[in-house]
Amino acid sequence: MTADKWDRLLEGVSRESRPSQVQDSIRLFQLVIDNIPQFIFWKDRHSVYLGCNQNFAAAAGVSNPENIEGKTDLELAWTKEQGEFFRWMDRKVMESGTPQYHIIEPQLQANGKQAWLDTSKIPLFDEQGKVVGILGTFEDITERKVAEEALREREARLSTTLNAIGEGVMATDANGNITAVNPVAEALLSISQAEALGRSFDDIYLTTIDEPNLGVSKVSPTRRLFATVRVHRSTTSHSSVKLTLPLGGTRELAETASPLLDSEGKFMGMVVVVRDVSAQRRIEEQLLHAQKMDSVGQLAGGIAHDFNNMLSGILGATELLRLEPNLSQRSSELVDLMARTTHRAAELTAKLLTFSRRGRMQNLAVNMHATISDVVAILQRSVDRRILLRTNLKAEQPLVHGDPSELQNALLNLCINARDAIPEAGEITISTRNVVWGADECSASTFSTKPGTFLEICVQDTGLGIPREIRNRVFEPFFTTKPMGQGTGLGLAAVYGAVTTHGGAIDLQSEPAQGTTITLWLPISAETSVREERRSIVRAGHGTVLVVDDEDVIRDTCAMLLESVGYTVLTAGDGEEAIEVFKQNSDIIQAVLLDVIMPRMDGRQCFQKLKHLKPDVRVVMVSGFTHDSVIDDVISQGAVAFLKKPYRRLELADVLDQAINSVRVADQ
Repeated sequence: MTADKWDRLLEGVSRESRPSQVQDSIRLFQLVIDNIPQFIFWKDRHSVYLGCNQNFAAAAGVSNPENIEGKTDLELAWTKEQGEFFRWMDRKVMESGTPQYHIIEPQLQANGKQAWLDTSKIPLFDEQGKVVGILGTFEDITERKVAEEALREREARLSTTLNAIGEGVMATDANGNITAVNPVAEALLSISQAEALGRSFDDIYLTTIDEPNLGVSKVSPTRRLFATVRVHRSTTSHSSVKLTLPLGGTRELAETASPLLDSEGKFMGMVVVVRDVSAQRRIEEQLLHAQKMDSVGQLAGGIAHDFNNMLSGILGATELLRLEPNLSQRSSELVDLMARTTHRAAELTAKLLTFSRRGRMQNLAVNMHATISDVVAILQRSVDRRILLRTNLKAEQPLVHGDPSELQNALLNLCINARDAIPEAGEITISTRNVVWGADECSASTFSTKPGTFLEICVQDTGLGIPREIRNRVFEPFFTTKPMGQGTGLGLAAVYGAVTTHGGAIDLQSEPAQGTTITLWLPISAETSVREERRSIVRAGHGTVLVVDDEDVIRDTCAMLLESVGYTVLTAGDGEEAIEVFKQNSDIIQAVLLDVIMPRMDGRQCFQKLKHLKPDVRVVMVSGFTHDSVIDDVISQGAVAFLKKPYRRLELADVLDQAINSVRVADQ
C-alpha cells in the first residue's frame, strides 16, 4: 500500500466515522501490531521514526510506541556504531528502492542484552513512485544464533579432536583386519593409513608384554585381545607394552581394546587406543624422586625445629651472659665464640628449613639482576683468578617476588658449587632470559608451577661434571661429594627448597668432564619496582608481657631477656595455662609472646581464645618453623608480628616494642 492510499484511507475513515470510531480503529490497529510477535517499525525518508509496535519500543528502551515518534537510531538504546549501521542500511534500501530481506545483524538492547536480529526492510512509495519512507520488521534470533554457534563449535572441536587427538586409534573388522588408523597411530606405528588398511593387525602391531608370571613373550595383540574382547564383550587393557618398530627400536605404550558391537550385540570388530607412555614413565621416576625429597624434607624440617628450640636457649643464655658485670676478657671471648657458633648452627637449620619449605620468608619484589651482580661481587673476592666469571643478563623482566636473602643464598650456593667443581682454570657463566610456560609445560614439570612468565637463570660451569649415578641425589640434604669437613651437603638442598618455595622449578644437566648447568625458573613479579625494606627502632621496654612456650629453657631465657630490657614477665607452659594466666592479668598484660607448636592447645587455638577474651590483644607469634598458611591465618585474624627462633635480644626487644606501640610488623 502506498503512503497516499494510506492517508486517503485514514481521511475517509475520519469523514465517514465519528471521532470515537477513528480512535477505536487506531487503537485496534496498534493492538494488532502490538500482538504480532515480530518487531515492527516505520520511518520517514530521513530515517526518523514515525511509529512502531510495543515489542520494538521495549527493545529500543522507550516506554510505549508513541514516545518513539521523532527519534532516530542515534537516540535509542543501541550503540552509536549500531545506530549508524541501521541508518546506512535504511539509505541503501531507500536509494535503491529495493527491499532487503534477512539482514543478520547484532543489536544491544535496552535491557543490556546483546541480541542477534533477522531484519527485513521494505521501501514505502507514494502514488508517483517516490520513496517516502521505510517499513521494517525483525525477529530476535539470538537463541538460534547461539545454538548454531554452539553447534559449529562442537563440530570444530570434534573435528580437531579426531584429527589431532593425542592417542593412537586403530579399528579392525571381525577378522582382525585394519579398517581405520588415525594420524597419531600412523606416527606411533611408523606406517601410513594407506599401507595399514586391509592388513592383519599381526602384521603392523607386534609387541612384547612384560608380565611377572609369564615373563617376556612376543604376543600378537590381535590374538590376545580378540580372545578376550570377542568372548567377554568387554574392554581390556595393558598399562605397559613394548612396541617393536619396523625400522628398529621400541616404544613403550599403554593400550586399551574395546569391542565394536552392532545393535543386536553382534561382534563387528574392535577399536584399540594406544598411548605413548615413554615420557610418562620418565616423569613417574622423577615424581618418585620428588616424593622422596619431600619425605626427607619433612624429616629435615622436624630436626631443624627441635634444633632451633635448643639454639634459642643457648643463644638466649649467651646474650644474658654478655650482660653480666665484671666479665673477664677471656670469658667475653668465650661468650663471643658461643654466639658465633650458635649463629652458624642457626644458618644450618635455616638451610634445612629452606629445603623443607617450612621456613617463614619475606615476600618482596626482588631484582634478580641486582642480586646476581651482588653475588658476582662476592665471588670475585674468593674465586681463583684463573676462573673467569661471566654474566649474560638478557631478561627484560628480572623482578621476582620472594625472600631476597633466600634467593641470594640460592645463587651463591650454586656459584660456590660451580667454583669448587673447577680444579684449575675455567669459566662460570650466569645468564638470564624470560620464558613463558603454558599449561602443557607446567603439567610436564614435576614442580608445582602455574602458567605464566618466568625468569630463567642458568648457572653453567666448565668443571668436572657430575657422574650419572649420583645426579639424582645432589639435592638431598647432607649429601656431598666433598672431602670430610669441606661441605655440609646442605647448599644444593637449600637451593632446591628456595626454588620450590617460590613457586619455581629447577633442572640439572651434567656430564663428566663436560661441566654442569643448573637452571632455575622463577615466576616473575607483577610489581615494576623494588620496595625499600622497613627497619624497626629498638627502645627500652616497659609494661607486662606474657611468654607462652612449652620448652622450659626457651621460656626462662626469653623471660630473662625481656626483663633485661625493662619488661615485667609472666610465663605459661602451654595454651591452656596461658588462658588462665591471661584471664587473671588481662588488665596489665600489654603483649603476648606465643609459641605456635605446643601440646594440648597449640598457638593458633590459644590465639583465637585470647582474641575472644580481649579483641585488641597484641600477640606476637613465635616458631622455629611453620607453614606460611598457619602464620598468615593468625596474622589475618589480628596477630601483630611473627618472630622466628632462634632470636637475638635486640630482635626480641625490637618486635615487642613495635607490637606494643601498635606498629604492624607481621610482614617484615
